[in-house]
Amino acid sequence: MDHTVEHGLYSVKDKYFQDFQSPYWMDNKNEQRPYYYLLKDKDGILWVIPMSTQVENYRAKIKRVEEKRGSGNCVYYHIGAVAHVDRVFLIGDMFPVDESYIKAPFRIGQVHYIVRNKDLNAALYSKAMRYLKLVERGAIKSRNDIMGIKRILLNREENKPYIV
Repeated sequence: MDHTVEHGLYSVKDKYFQDFQSPYWMDNKNEQRPYYYLLKDKDGILWVIPMSTQVENYRAKIKRVEEKRGSGNCVYYHIGAVAHVDRVFLIGDMFPVDESYIKAPFRIGQVHYIVRNKDLNAALYSKAMRYLKLVERGAIKSRNDIMGIKRILLNREENKPYIV
């Protein structure tokens, strides 16, 4: 894969999960599922957010979080339409990648599916960046060392050796 498009949907290569091993990654199902929504942070790092079809299950989880923290304050999940069908974006399971780890775009027919809904894209970006700030500050903990992986990817781009 040599060119990604922000807000596009992609599959991720198994190599990513071999390079950054953790027992907490979602099953990549032989590079077939889940599909991931792609966005870019201010440092130019690509982040992928896995999606799920289990909307009702996550609707209940969102409700429980919002009962504690207030309406709209669930940064872990977001529900939005993909190809006119509701999907859950699992923001709490997002992780950084570079283009070498992107396997293929999700296609409908022969066309790469890109989320064009500006409100959905804005909501996902806002929640994702809020989530990352909370992880960075240590206010919440990601099950995977996503900030450490981000540092590795940034150093790789700049051809610097990785230093913990």
